[in-house]
Amino acid sequence: MSIIVLLGAVMAQPSVSAPDPDRKVEEPSKSVELRPEAAQTSFPASFFAELQPQNALDMLSRLPGFTLIEGQAVRGFGGAAGNVLVDGARPASKDISLSEYLRRIPASVVERIELIDGAEAGLQGGASRLIANVVRRTAAPSSGTWRMSNAVTARNRHAPFGAISWNGTLIGLKTMASLEGGLSNVKTVDGVQRNFDGLVQQVEAGPYVDLRRFPSVAGALNLSRDVGGTAAALSLSVRRSRFERVSRFDVVPEGGTKVTRIENESNRNTDRNEEISLELTRRIGRGEAKLIGLHGRRRSNVINTADTDPLDQGPSGGVFEADEWQRESVLRANWAPRWSDFSMDFALEAARTSLRSDTRFSQIDAGVLRPGPEVRTEVAETRGSAEISLNYTGFGALTIEGALAGEISRISLAPPFAASNRYAFFKPRLVANWRPADNWTLNLRLERKVDQLNFSDFVGAVEVQDSNTTETNAELQPPQIDSVRLNIDHRWGRRGNVSLTLVGERISNVVDVVPIGAGGQGIGNLPTASRMGFDLLATLPVPFLFRDAEFTIDASWRQTSVRDPFNGIDRPLQFSEYNPAEFGYRHVVSPHFTYGGTLRVTPLSRSFRVRQLSLFDEGPSGALYAELLLGGEIKLRIEANRLFGGRLNRDLIRFDGVRGLTPVFDRELRERRDRPSFAIQLEGRF
Repeated sequence: MSIIVLLGAVMAQPSVSAPDPDRKVEEPSKSVELRPEAAQTSFPASFFAELQPQNALDMLSRLPGFTLIEGQAVRGFGGAAGNVLVDGARPASKDISLSEYLRRIPASVVERIELIDGAEAGLQGGASRLIANVVRRTAAPSSGTWRMSNAVTARNRHAPFGAISWNGTLIGLKTMASLEGGLSNVKTVDGVQRNFDGLVQQVEAGPYVDLRRFPSVAGALNLSRDVGGTAAALSLSVRRSRFERVSRFDVVPEGGTKVTRIENESNRNTDRNEEISLELTRRIGRGEAKLIGLHGRRRSNVINTADTDPLDQGPSGGVFEADEWQRESVLRANWAPRWSDFSMDFALEAARTSLRSDTRFSQIDAGVLRPGPEVRTEVAETRGSAEISLNYTGFGALTIEGALAGEISRISLAPPFAASNRYAFFKPRLVANWRPADNWTLNLRLERKVDQLNFSDFVGAVEVQDSNTTETNAELQPPQIDSVRLNIDHRWGRRGNVSLTLVGERISNVVDVVPIGAGGQGIGNLPTASRMGFDLLATLPVPFLFRDAEFTIDASWRQTSVRDPFNGIDRPLQFSEYNPAEFGYRHVVSPHFTYGGTLRVTPLSRSFRVRQLSLFDEGPSGALYAELLLGGEIKLRIEANRLFGGRLNRDLIRFDGVRGLTPVFDRELRERRDRPSFAIQLEGRF
């Protein structure tokens, strides 16, 4: 109720019709050629000055009514788009996230940031409702950014990290280079685990500790120049990252005082990524033509171990190992001609992706490792797609966009599975965008989307922690989603914004866990599911509290339903049904000092298996921060993260037989706290 009252109070403030002296409408970038009256808002660099931003990501975080969407980790280039452009174009990289890319652009080289209706960006926008276009100065001097940070959490565990980037001209080439490394995060999770005989009868308990760390190192280089009227850009990136986790549960019988056994778990996931891309851009006729060639490869190694040590003899348990090699090559051609009231965008794309996975499950028996047989799975996909987007702005306040994409692909599995599936899909989209007033926008989007199949779903696996096995399924079909979205967006004053989106979706060929064979389970398809809810995004200035203070809301809610294939009962979809909600407060006291905080609320996550139900409850978590400009170009940031409890519980319930149809056999309840972390960061420009 308090949120509704606050929304009413701030929206009741009068709209500002006179020009804002701090917001001037500038000409759009040369790559996204919009009409002057297009639905666009331009924020010059001076708009962000009070924040003292170090890079483009700092500036984007201050953009009213905008949330960065990184894009999807999918095969190919067209479907991986996020909602940010740089100089009117997508960065020609899949390995480097948008947030990383933006952090490497010094704020001093940014001329303005434009907010563009997604329909105006054509295929560049990846079908997002709102696009941010970061426009850089054409003649900016060489500059760079650097940052150093260290976080500390319980048990005196530290996470030092450093990064440096440089933008300039080197031997006639525009150059952007970056290097970063260290521990990107560290976590200490501890508490107790309780084991039950059935649902309520506790039989064991004891202390539980879970330690996690995320080391990584990455480097990137981008070189560009004009060659005979063609803009050429070469990008290279290398990344090494790892996730390490170890946990220990000291088991004490109910009514006892001594530890009778120790249960250990460990996970180590290592990724090695390399990527190279070449982008050529040239003006042809009424539009800009673009050719992108990209090649990436990734090697991943996974070792998951779970064992029980009875203390009087060696431990027993299991080890699951997986080595994966994935390669992808993409070629994409794009041409976007434009007229006064009409624009088009054409794209053709071809992609070849392959995955080889070697998996092995080994038994640990009284301290002796007994390796099992190695299973090799080889999956390859050849994909071709064509897309066209048509946009008409001749109706005044009404803009219409229609898009159609078609794709053909073939996914093959090598022996011993020896299967091959062909897929062909059409993906239409119709968008109507109406601006009845300068500060109001209504957007209706009708769309059919086709999700890609995850190559890992073709690979059988063993979940050693929970004693689950999933088998290889060569007959997977990609999910198809019919979606209706209605967005209402209202802006007022200098920073006020409320954006509400109503969402309704019908999903066919849902990828989920299904029965396979005699009592087995694996990744497969369910016929249909439904998903409906809303997204709320708001920037709410509160001058009645403090000048230059604001609340922000980024929240979602979904209700989902699918028929369970094991027990025939309707249930939610697997895992989280929607993203965490984040509520923030920020007060810019002066150009030299800013403070604020956030509250993050994560929905319950559920996992359904034939004999198991897992519930993951993270609970609310808060953060506080303060930023202080230390003379010149150096900013000090102090953070306190994972405050206010940091609950991280897991409830694992096992059944005698099929889940929901048979009695509960036993239950493991982990009641844990994700301990707070405190960080200090120095960053600057040169």
